Amino acid sequence: NIMLSGSSGIIESPNFPFNYPTSIKCIWRIKLSSNTDIVNMSFTSFELQSSFDSSCSTYNDYLEIFDGYNVSDGVSLGRFCGTKAPPHIYTLGNKLTVVFKSGIFTTKKGFSAAYTSVSSSGMIKFCSAS
Repeated sequence: NIMLSGSSGIIESPNFPFNYPTSIKCIWRIKLSSNTDIVNMSFTSFELQSSFDSSCSTYNDYLEIFDGYNVSDGVSLGRFCGTKAPPHIYTLGNKLTVVFKSGIFTTKKGFSAAYTSVSSSGMIKFCSAS
């Protein structure tokens, strides 16, 4: 588990830009210092093992992103594998969790992602209390 609290940073798979090892699980937890900021994450490189189907199953390498500080109470924003990078990510709050798991056979180059703190005061609100 790696805890990050800066207003910006970079997350990379182990050994990036060289192949990541087999049979690992890494968890990065980002918590911005300001409760009014949100996390913006974008990927500059993404190359994981492809899945046999579109689900990026737990038997293969995958990266899963959660809006929240824990996997158990966070909302999954998607599970990703193969070479198609995740879209631009914005959280609803100031916390984000990234989980990377590699399987026992194939390894690839991995990923590199940058995150930044964005003030939520300028964001468009889609819903409001009635």
